[in-house]
Amino acid sequence: EDSFLLGCNAPMWPSIGTVHGMRVSNDIYRSWEAFTCIAREVLHRNWQHNRLWINDPDCVVLENLKSSLSENEFVFHATFIYASGGMVLSGDDLTNMSERGFAMLRKLLPPVNRAARFDDRTFRVGRIELEDRVMLCVFNWGDMPETFEIGLPWACEIADVWSGEPLGAHAGKLTLRDVPPHGARLLSCRKIN
Repeated sequence: EDSFLLGCNAPMWPSIGTVHGMRVSNDIYRSWEAFTCIAREVLHRNWQHNRLWINDPDCVVLENLKSSLSENEFVFHATFIYASGGMVLSGDDLTNMSERGFAMLRKLLPPVNRAARFDDRTFRVGRIELEDRVMLCVFNWGDMPETFEIGLPWACEIADVWSGEPLGAHAGKLTLRDVPPHGARLLSCRKIN
């Protein structure tokens, strides 16, 4: 097979069996409203990934380009792209990308190819089970800082993927204090043997 057919907002159900990948959201643009709208569209369709096709959550954008987006909102956006498990397509001009943007893009590649499963329909805590760890995708959709109590299936060493900060060993639960408004955390949890 030397081709890949991507449906871009094509009629979904008639496209089953016809396309290899499918855009499962509206077009991205640099605003908090677009980030949250698209995130909800994609996360509601996470179940389709690797069942019907490879999900395309639209481009990841990591550069501000004179928008009013905060750093927390870009982290939210990158974390949701990771949680989708699907394609990672850059919407930024790579020739003018900042070191911060490149560092985040590198951490998104290659895609994990597994969509997060969320604890509930609020899409606040998602989990991706990989061979050697569980990835936690934690989202604060609100306008105020928030504390999260997250159940852990085993004792693990936890690290923040975006910052590289080690959060230490935890068993039973993890308390994340003051996740910033419109922010997210992407955490790697390696089981302690």
